Amino acid sequence: MTIHQAIQACDNLQPNPYENREKLGWLCGLEARIWDEVLRDRVRWQLPPAPAGAGAVHAKGGKKRGVFRPPVFDGWENRGLGEALLLDPPHDQVYALYLLSQVDFHNGEWGRYNNTAARFNQAWAEMARSCNHRWIHRKTRARNY
Repeated sequence: MTIHQAIQACDNLQPNPYENREKLGWLCGLEARIWDEVLRDRVRWQLPPAPAGAGAVHAKGGKKRGVFRPPVFDGWENRGLGEALLLDPPHDQVYALYLLSQVDFHNGEWGRYNNTAARFNQAWAEMARSCNHRWIHRKTRARNY
């Protein structure tokens, strides 16, 4: 799902007076939360080696090897609406539900907000549970007993 598709899904389900810039800020905060709370310690990133001179020295033979670092999440403010979001189907519904809950919250529609927030929390829990089952935490070591 792209940023534009998430915003369009929200607007189709509930027309609202908020500009795309505001919704983009809400999505940026959600993406940072997804990265911090769910994905950061579970995804192994295969990035190109660090620049020359920054490699770690191997204990045997003294050869340098690349240092792999996870990407830094810098938000979506400087990117276009066509950029892909972190989550794929079926968990991409989290984005539309979050936007809907933010719209209801800022409109002061507390009954609707409670419903959309509950739906968002359920989708969030399912997404986090799926990620926990799919990926092992990077700091966990497999043990053979």
